[in-house]
Amino acid sequence: MTTRASTLTRLTVLFFGLVVLLAGLFVLAWRLDLFSMRDRIAGGRVPDITAWPEASWWPWALGSTCAISAIIALASLIGLSARRGIGTWVMAGANENGELTSDVHAVASATAQSFEKLDGVHKAGYRVRHREGVPTMEISVLCAPSVSLDRLERAALVNGEVLAESFSSPALAQKVFVRTEKLPRDLSSS
Repeated sequence: MTTRASTLTRLTVLFFGLVVLLAGLFVLAWRLDLFSMRDRIAGGRVPDITAWPEASWWPWALGSTCAISAIIALASLIGLSARRGIGTWVMAGANENGELTSDVHAVASATAQSFEKLDGVHKAGYRVRHREGVPTMEISVLCAPSVSLDRLERAALVNGEVLAESFSSPALAQKVFVRTEKLPRDLSSS
């Protein structure tokens, strides 16, 4: 989901949430007769809603509402279906004679495999995508509780330095998520 689609979705949900909240408060105030709601509405001028479809402005209002709703719906669908992944990466050495590209997924796979070679690491996976507008390579590491976090940190720093040199312009960020397996419960002590 792009940032624009996320913002549009949140604003749409906020708008309809406020409409539903206000309608609920109005019904509650009507039901409990708060602020003498029934007397105010009954004593005042109430528009004849049934005559609105016959008014000359009705088709224009209805058509405009439908068109705006369709545009918002299409923009949301397009934005929400946008792929966040990154395929090939155009390197800084590209020139008018050709492009120098790199398969970021192959680099991320090799990075994950380098983490799997560390003692105590059982599994490492990767994801390459735009995160908050920044191209990011995410590495997830599953390791034993006894693994040395210093070694994992050093490996992440080394990989980060290699990425910074290789993908300096434009930059590719790296995030490493470390999860440890749960220790088995000792049932004999209970």
